[in-house]
Amino acid sequence: MMRRVQFYQKWIWAICLASAFSSHAQDNDSGMSIHITFHQAQLSQALKELSTASGVNVVFSPDMVPDRIITREFDASLNAILTILLDDTGLAFREQDGQIILYRDAGYFAPFSISGYVEDGETGERLFAAHVYDLISGA
Repeated sequence: MMRRVQFYQKWIWAICLASAFSSHAQDNDSGMSIHITFHQAQLSQALKELSTASGVNVVFSPDMVPDRIITREFDASLNAILTILLDDTGLAFREQDGQIILYRDAGYFAPFSISGYVEDGETGERLFAAHVYDLISGA
């Protein structure tokens, strides 16, 4: 009889743990509001602080996070904060197994500029306000 009680106690304990873990993983999608302020924080540091404040592990490689200084106060869901922090970085995120994983967005093209001079091939004269067109990419 005593063993049966211990067996049921263990099962109840396991169910409670599984329930707590499940509800913690679901908090990420529930829109729970997080209040956090960043003062001159590097983006990688802001992501670590957000992970601590939200209780959700945010996984990323520091090598892929661009140098960006964050000074801002948030009172929003984890997803909303991440969307704003990662805007125009070429990074995206997804939830997997109760954690947030950052990855390079394959469809992102970083804006860039080409500067220099366009010269006439015969005379060597610089052409003012010339436009360059790439036949391969169409840009």
